[in-house]
Amino acid sequence: MKRARYYLTGGVQVGIVVLAGSLYYETVLVLELVHHQHVAGDWNTSPLRGFLAAQVVVLSVIGFTVVGLVEALKGKRVKYAEACLIDVDRRLIETWRQSEDEPVPLGTEEVWGASICPRCFGVRGLLTIASARYEQRCRCMERVGTAERWPGYDFNTYIELCRCCAIEPLKSGSRWSPFFCDECKERVINLNRQERRWVIPIGRHSMMHGELLSGDEATIDEHAEEFASRVQGLFASGDHLDQWRRNRVRQNLATLDWAPGLEVPLAWYLSDARNRPISKATAFRGLCLVMTTRSLATS
Repeated sequence: MKRARYYLTGGVQVGIVVLAGSLYYETVLVLELVHHQHVAGDWNTSPLRGFLAAQVVVLSVIGFTVVGLVEALKGKRVKYAEACLIDVDRRLIETWRQSEDEPVPLGTEEVWGASICPRCFGVRGLLTIASARYEQRCRCMERVGTAERWPGYDFNTYIELCRCCAIEPLKSGSRWSPFFCDECKERVINLNRQERRWVIPIGRHSMMHGELLSGDEATIDEHAEEFASRVQGLFASGDHLDQWRRNRVRQNLATLDWAPGLEVPLAWYLSDARNRPISKATAFRGLCLVMTTRSLATS
């Protein structure tokens, strides 16, 4: 930020110098006019005219000075913004380099190079797991273009965060991958049992929810329509869960005092979350409120 402060201080200094010079010039001009009238003995002929003429000149000089000062400060403001962007880019590069030195434990594996996108709050990065490397894209990067599917994966996601608390890493990439960590998953299953329906899905595949019909039932139109309706509801709930997770990550980053707009290494985020009072129970209560409200609205 030294470069940014330099441009800001320089703009203020230039403005002060210009304003002081203009005031000095105006003072000298008024004194010269008064002296000229005194020497010429023109006090009785046109005192008001001379005074008004001096005021017009003074106001004109002040107007041009103000306009020049505003334009100068605009230019300095642009340079200040550019300097701030340069500083942010430098910090992002340093963050990326440092994130490669701290892995994220994921079961028996370690994931290197993962970070949190500052816009969509998804996990992304050039991941390194053992000797394999994967480019995991977030929602922002997916809009640029689709990448070739990784061999042996249903979709190009190796690691993601729990869709309830958003402070536990989960291995992903399969249609059978769970949505929640063990603690949050237990709460979700208990809620669904109490409601006797799947208010909150626990995964992507319908077979994870006991939604698969037998062969005899699948031949009946009414059962098939009911099955399709329930599966469609699960897919919609999965989208709501993804939105909740992104909002939860943004809230957690604010709670952990991370400045907005920074690329946060996933290892740092998880380490801070373990050392700060972020309650999974509170996150689950918020998730229940959101999901039950939307479930009632669509029923």
